[in-house]
Amino acid sequence: MHDDDDNLGDMTPAERAAFEAKIEASINTHSGQPTVTVQEWAALVRCRADRPVPVDEVIASMYRWFIPFLSAQEFADLIYGSEDKGWLEITRDEEGMSFALTTPLGEAVLAAVERPLMLAGVFRLTGKDRVPTGVGDEDALRGLPAPGSGGRRGNRRSPQDRPDRR
Repeated sequence: MHDDDDNLGDMTPAERAAFEAKIEASINTHSGQPTVTVQEWAALVRCRADRPVPVDEVIASMYRWFIPFLSAQEFADLIYGSEDKGWLEITRDEEGMSFALTTPLGEAVLAAVERPLMLAGVFRLTGKDRVPTGVGDEDALRGLPAPGSGGRRGNRRSPQDRPDRR
């Protein structure tokens, strides 16, 4: 495909045939990419920290980020559904306060969706399917954390090696 043109009609016949073959090959297969709602993504991002985040703080952030607000049931389904998927770890301290932390699998989910979300934002702002020249380049996207690498935080400490959560 031409570097400076997002119009499929401007492809050469060979480029168009290669593109259509790629689409055809993907029709009956699953990409292996996780299906993530924007609410799940936001919760995973909010729980990405050096230590567990109080669930009350996560709730406060979600109330500020989403209008209309998520209901208490939607929030519970979101947090505990992400825990059931293995994306979040929910713990309680001695006083019963709940904490959430993105798991290594949750970090892999975040890594898998960062590039498409960023490019969707670029498309929303520029109308282009790629990073505009001078703003950055596709090579910069390759610099995003590898799935399971611990994201931008690097390698994660095991729960027993973390400081007191309070």
